[in-house]
Amino acid sequence: MPSRSPAHVLVHVVWATWHRRPVLPASFDGVLASILAGRVQETRCALAAFGAARDHVHVLLLLSPTIALAEAVQRLKGGSAHE
Repeated sequence: MPSRSPAHVLVHVVWATWHRRPVLPASFDGVLASILAGRVQETRCALAAFGAARDHVHVLLLLSPTIALAEAVQRLKGGSAHE
């Protein structure tokens, strides 16, 4: 019997811009997707899907068992805000 069973945890994370201001133009989607993909790779998670509106961002994340959800979200939000 295997000592570990595989686990696949998908997490839908949504966050909004400051005061829900419409500051994310559609032309920025590609840049934002590449920023988030880089941050996700650092956490050993996988970006399953991404979508953005003018005032919020959706990310579907395949969570790695080696990182806490809070830390993964912090890196995504903080990394995208910093860029």
